[in-house]
Amino acid sequence: MKLNEELKESLKFKEMKQLEELVDLPIERIVFDSNDEGIENVGNEGSKFQESVMNKNNLIFFIESEEGDRFGVFVKEKIDKLGDGIKDYNGFLFSF
Repeated sequence: MKLNEELKESLKFKEMKQLEELVDLPIERIVFDSNDEGIENVGNEGSKFQESVMNKNNLIFFIESEEGDRFGVFVKEKIDKLGDGIKDYNGFLFSF
């Protein structure tokens, strides 16, 4: 599967390879992009964000701050509810 062009632009190739090695999975596509979809109502039931991540596992949430800091979190467990934490002993935070 070819990697989404937007993903290539948002993650430097070296960073992407490092993440793939850490999670032992290929990075294939973007399921939600706040630059395109916005962040309004992200945590609300029925939001585009919720629709994009609910009942999915092996997700990487990648954030780039306005100052250029790049960090995120890998969630291995399936996201199946809002408003509660997820116990994920295989998930982790990362920064570049």
